Amino acid sequence: MLIFPNTQSNLKVMLVDDEYMVLDTLISKVRWSLLGMEVVATAANGQQALEKCAMHKPDLILTDLTMPVMDGLELIATLRRDFTDVRFAVLTAHKEFDYAQRAVELKALSYLLKTPMNTEDIEHTLRACAETIRSERSLHSRARYAEQMMAQHAWEIRRRALGDLLRGMHIGDRQLGELFPWIGSAGARPVVLGIYVTVLHRHEFYARYPEADHALLDYTMLQVAYEIVQELAEGTVLPYRPGEAMLVLGLSAYEGQAQSEGIVQQLHQRLTRWLHKYFGVSVIFGIGSAASGISSLRRTLQEAMLAAEAAFYEQGPIHRHLDFRIKVWDRIDPQGWAVLESKARAAWSSPDIDERLGGLRDFAASVKAHRPHPGTLKQRTALWLEEAGAVSLSRNDWIALADNSAMEPWLETLEALLVRLPRHASGGREGLHPDIQKAVEFILKHLGENLTLTRVAEHIHMNPSYLSHLFKEETGDNFLDFVTFQRIGKAKEYLASAKYKNYELAEKIGFVSYPHFCTVFKKMTGLTPSEYKKSLHA
Repeated sequence: MLIFPNTQSNLKVMLVDDEYMVLDTLISKVRWSLLGMEVVATAANGQQALEKCAMHKPDLILTDLTMPVMDGLELIATLRRDFTDVRFAVLTAHKEFDYAQRAVELKALSYLLKTPMNTEDIEHTLRACAETIRSERSLHSRARYAEQMMAQHAWEIRRRALGDLLRGMHIGDRQLGELFPWIGSAGARPVVLGIYVTVLHRHEFYARYPEADHALLDYTMLQVAYEIVQELAEGTVLPYRPGEAMLVLGLSAYEGQAQSEGIVQQLHQRLTRWLHKYFGVSVIFGIGSAASGISSLRRTLQEAMLAAEAAFYEQGPIHRHLDFRIKVWDRIDPQGWAVLESKARAAWSSPDIDERLGGLRDFAASVKAHRPHPGTLKQRTALWLEEAGAVSLSRNDWIALADNSAMEPWLETLEALLVRLPRHASGGREGLHPDIQKAVEFILKHLGENLTLTRVAEHIHMNPSYLSHLFKEETGDNFLDFVTFQRIGKAKEYLASAKYKNYELAEKIGFVSYPHFCTVFKKMTGLTPSEYKKSLHA
């Protein structure tokens, strides 16, 4: 979020004069607080003033002209060179008026007479200085604000242009010329290379920061990527989604493959080094084929996105686009998906942890053999896991399963979730304590009502405190978490069936209001109800 600096806070003032009485009079007689000013330091000569300037960072320096060691004119000249944000005014006696004129020529805001020292005149002059400083800073802050707004607007224009490009929509010649001035030119750089860039563990990275800061994170990373591209080659950066972007490089037709790969390698190393230093993350590069002009740009960008998916199955760095069809192309048909789902559900529904993990090993072997599309695999696996375990995954669980990690860490995450599933799973509740089984059945039957621990305890004739303890011991969840998990799970069933409008679900599953339902749903799944419904048909 962009915020203007507070130009109405007290201005910091430094007084510089070798006469102690002058400094004392100024400090004691001038009503600084009424002027919106504060004296932060004094100095007896220009050299002392420079030393204190770096420490106190004054907004205004009020300085005498004739002083030992370093006089006022030399101080002013040095200030203009080394402390460009500091403004100054001069103290002068009548005999020094010519010097005062020289100070004004050096951009002094004004001058004040030392003899006679009239407090009212001094305050009037200082007030004028303060107004000038605040006016300048307000104008400067607004100019910076405007520059930032223009920069952000430019990124949004590029984001929309990329969306149009990927959808195959027409983009005007003028816009193409602004985005890619070197494409189609008669010069020596007609070859275009598309690179898809995404932050590794993207969902986990953004989860570290408040949602309000995500736009600033994107802006910072895009600016850095753009600067690195500009230093290494002709090219541009097109924003895609949070933590994702396309780099479009214009390379010379006379540059060999080794030279082009060297540029890409430098891009990856420098961007990774910067992101790791300031954010603790790395990036994945997916590289498309070399294109000869704008007509092929869509193809090379789509290839780049597919190539990046290979990171799920690769142990080393991403290879060139030539590998993407073999390594990422979905080699599992609908029947194969059905078999994979059936085996996963059967094993993961078992109350026995060893059986679940054995099913995971078979699942992993099948995934490695068939190499289904990673995005589809992750989405379906999360749904199967929820249904097999009869639980709703938390928001952090969804983030871990959906993140763009490699296959081995992803399987480790899946293993941890399978171990954590409640012992009853979805294949039945035979292993539960009979009273807890009754409690669970009562909860599932009355999800749309006001369910409290006391009400359930009364139903099964048990002390609420003991029920809370036994419920946690048997199911692995505390009472409130279990109820919430079941309600969100039921909401997902309703969303999948499209039987009810989204706003009707809250009352149907026992939430006090629709906004509260949306808040809990997104916290647990990472998606709003509408986003979740769309994901089912993606």
